[in-house]
Amino acid sequence: MGKASPLTDVIVVGGGPAGIAGAMVLGRCRRQVLVLDSGEPRNRSTQAIHGYLTREGIAPSEFLEHARAELKAYDVTWRKCTVQEILRTDQGFRILCVDGTTYEARKVLLATGVRDTVPDIPGAEDCYGKSLFHCPYCDAWEVRDRSIAVLARGDAGAHFAFLLQSWSADVMLFTHGRTGMKRSIRSHLDRAGIAVHTAPIAKLDHERGLLSAVVLQDGRSFPRSALFFNSRFEQHSTMATELGCRTYRTGTVITDRLQRTGVPGLFVAGDAAIGTHFVSVAAAEGAKAAVAINSELVDDALRERALL
Repeated sequence: MGKASPLTDVIVVGGGPAGIAGAMVLGRCRRQVLVLDSGEPRNRSTQAIHGYLTREGIAPSEFLEHARAELKAYDVTWRKCTVQEILRTDQGFRILCVDGTTYEARKVLLATGVRDTVPDIPGAEDCYGKSLFHCPYCDAWEVRDRSIAVLARGDAGAHFAFLLQSWSADVMLFTHGRTGMKRSIRSHLDRAGIAVHTAPIAKLDHERGLLSAVVLQDGRSFPRSALFFNSRFEQHSTMATELGCRTYRTGTVITDRLQRTGVPGLFVAGDAAIGTHFVSVAAAEGAKAAVAINSELVDDALRERALL
């Protein structure tokens, strides 16, 4: 094990919007901050960020480049590395990285995000981020009034299809072999003009990632311009649960309104926590966590001086 670095105020694990926003606020509080980032953001396959004021349509890589540059004005250090383990210590936390480096901090902000599970269908990986999406609020505007496919199951899948009609009247629901849908819901879909196809999907026809048709195993082919799927995701890291954090059934970490986890000194912000998975929301959560972290650091210092 490598020699530990001097104790820093805060280590931020994850260099996406939540992590960078948290690091910036803490830097502006004149805190020593170290950001450890593996360089694998959730939206790396996404073409553009949407719904973020003043940054509408910016590429995720360009957004992160601008954000990192803004950190240079503050006492924030950036390290590209993968964190292997986080341990509790008397002073706070010890972070062990895959490359053998070790860091120590009083507080930790986990902003490690989640990983999306792309449907296991030929062509899906090629289309992901170009014409295959999981978030209609992020990407449906760009395919408005075009032919849209929805890949989902059960009553939740039906609701997802109804939702997509906000952007297009031409919506088809594909259940990929299963339904589990109430008869009344199916009737509502019929009345809304949403055709339901239950046969398994054989492949997604596309041209350089741009969807052209959904092909079923029974041989039928349906021209479609985009496909939205019910996103299944998993935590990008298990460190939060290993440290004792509680999670929801979906796997997202339970926090309070200040992004505190219940584990002293540990905060979680961004997609790893429960909430709306927007870049703007992740950044807001990171900033909110930073304010709470700085307040705790002030209180800790007062306790050490027996003033609190």
